[in-house]
Amino acid sequence: MWHSSSWRFRAPISVDFSAWASGASDIRVTLSAAWDLFWDNVASDGKDVRVTTADGATLVGKIYLQTWNYSTKSCVLDIEQITPSKACQAQLWLYWGNSAATTVSTSFTAATPATGRVELLAPSSKFSRIGNERPGNARTLTAQSITDEENRYVFLDLSGLLRPLCSIGSGALIGDELSEVVSSVVDDQDAAVATAAPITSLRFIGCGRGKAAIVAVKVDGTKLTDGNNYAVQLSCLTSPGAETFIARSTLYCRNVRPAA
Repeated sequence: MWHSSSWRFRAPISVDFSAWASGASDIRVTLSAAWDLFWDNVASDGKDVRVTTADGATLVGKIYLQTWNYSTKSCVLDIEQITPSKACQAQLWLYWGNSAATTVSTSFTAATPATGRVELLAPSSKFSRIGNERPGNARTLTAQSITDEENRYVFLDLSGLLRPLCSIGSGALIGDELSEVVSSVVDDQDAAVATAAPITSLRFIGCGRGKAAIVAVKVDGTKLTDGNNYAVQLSCLTSPGAETFIARSTLYCRNVRPAA
């Protein structure tokens, strides 16, 4: 969902809760000076910066522009007390672009904050559009390949599994959002391959009007075996619908060799 039509821009924040055990955690996000879309459209005093929970609409309790220097394009943003449901990569939303806004930045001391990131890189041309799988299929509807020498991102578009609104709300049709995602790689016996797709490397990718339906998962091909078939697996929770689903895309481990 879109927080308010008064805000023109938003981007997903990927929060690394991979080491989370219990309770609420503060979050710290350092924004890149190279992010022109943000710095060219945010208020010079940062008064229009907002952060929402995963649903895209509900403001978090407190944010603090711990570092803010518009001229040098320097921002460290602290977010207070977010509680995930499990160890995961969680999504929040950063909004900006409202010249009529008033500041909500309030000083507080972030205690051992989790790391939040805004991913600036767009997905490569090779990505899988995930849909509802046919029951009983031995192969997923989508597939990609990797060699056992690569360690790279695999991109999965989950927009086909998220429910839109029936009518426009706050200037957008965006309904359900991704809230929490846990990544893994499983073999053809459905057994997880240890450390092949660590949660720490997962990223939410924002594109278009700001809907982050693309997830980037860094797969370590050196953990896989040439000639074997695997699947990238995402265990997902949505917000506000609180739906859970498993998204999979086949991953063929095949080394490329010139013909004799």
